[in-house]
Amino acid sequence: MASHVFTATAFLPIAAPPEKVFALLVDRSTFPTWNTFIPRADLVSPVPTSTAPDDGKIKVGQKLYFHVRARVFGAVRTIPGASGSLKEVNVLSTPDDAGDERGIWRVGWKEAGMPDWLFRAVRINEVLAKEDAHIVRLRRLTGRWRTS
Repeated sequence: MASHVFTATAFLPIAAPPEKVFALLVDRSTFPTWNTFIPRADLVSPVPTSTAPDDGKIKVGQKLYFHVRARVFGAVRTIPGASGSLKEVNVLSTPDDAGDERGIWRVGWKEAGMPDWLFRAVRINEVLAKEDAHIVRLRRLTGRWRTS
């Protein structure tokens, strides 16, 4: 068995207050207006009820089904629901929660549709308070695949 690790990081400067950028990142109802890759994320669990309705806000422990759109064969298409679109929110913090890391807002999720021994993925979106807001997207993919 082989094990592979992949890490990618991208920085995107955004001329907006970091609090506003983070508010958009954690509000699923805003995804269609700014997120062309994942224009919709449905709450899978906990199941909304009349006493605990879905307010569209991302919370730790939620499982979300991401509807993914990507360019395939020259056209933007909805990618059929693979188990890889199921994620569990495992990171949510603001500068008030972060201890020594003042000025950093974080939201992240891990793979929930595949067993850890096969494929692990963690994506953490960070908003850093600078002169302008900056988003740092970090994705770590770890997995084992049979090579023989």
